[in-house]
Amino acid sequence: MIRIKSGGIMNARKLAATALLERFDFGQREITDSDTGWRDMFLDHWERVLYAESADGQHRLVMHIHFANESSLVLDHYCLDLATGNMLVA
Repeated sequence: MIRIKSGGIMNARKLAATALLERFDFGQREITDSDTGWRDMFLDHWERVLYAESADGQHRLVMHIHFANESSLVLDHYCLDLATGNMLVA
């Protein structure tokens, strides 16, 4: 059975995801832009496309966040560099 998430959980998740993004260590990459916001890809998996620059050039990254079921508790998070396939873990 699929449960529809209430606005309270979605808002709490948005706050948690944004705070995590602001604290994430992207190394030598400087985030310059992002897409329109977080995408709820699956029930408890969010992602967001980011654009960054470094001495190596421009990068397109995807930040992934996995939440506990029906909660804003973050279970796992990482960022994937689409050009290299490297995973950034903070």
